[in-house]
Amino acid sequence: MLSLLLAVAVAGTPGSRLFIASGAKTKVEAEKLQKALVLPKELRLSPGFPKLIESKTVEGLNPGFFLVVLGACADVTAAQTSHSNGLAALIQRGLKGAYAKPVAKQPEACPSWLEGTEKPPAKLAMLEKSPDDRKLLFEVAQELDAQGSLLGACILLRRATALGANDQPTLELLRKVEFVLEDAPFRLPL
Repeated sequence: MLSLLLAVAVAGTPGSRLFIASGAKTKVEAEKLQKALVLPKELRLSPGFPKLIESKTVEGLNPGFFLVVLGACADVTAAQTSHSNGLAALIQRGLKGAYAKPVAKQPEACPSWLEGTEKPPAKLAMLEKSPDDRKLLFEVAQELDAQGSLLGACILLRRATALGANDQPTLELLRKVEFVLEDAPFRLPL
């Protein structure tokens, strides 16, 4: 889920991170891999995925392969890269052989990973359709904060303020979340 929030928060950033389940030299072999693919129950894909692509059609991939693609996320800034790598690690752990690769900008179709107890915010689908709605960004951030997903809340609140939100509730929640996150590395188990 957080990857989806990151995708919404960094829309417009050049480049994408392509999540690939498997691939083969021939289309027939890749189609067999796609049909046999068993996705982890925690993995949520955008409509139309997994899908088969020819590697020569995507800048940044080695030509000569047919790939089973799980989705593409907007590339993230250095501060957020750890989450994108975290999503890749989750996907790799749940789906052996899967990997993420930086490529040229792709249509946004970011996969997400839901932990067993994690529930997506009720208004998340609305936010996907209106990623610049400052009020909606704040409301989803509130839900994430209530669930303890501070990084997701922080990303959405920073987007809201970058879009011009300067109301007191948004700024107060952002300060609270940032304060907790600043101390987080000292409290997280290694």
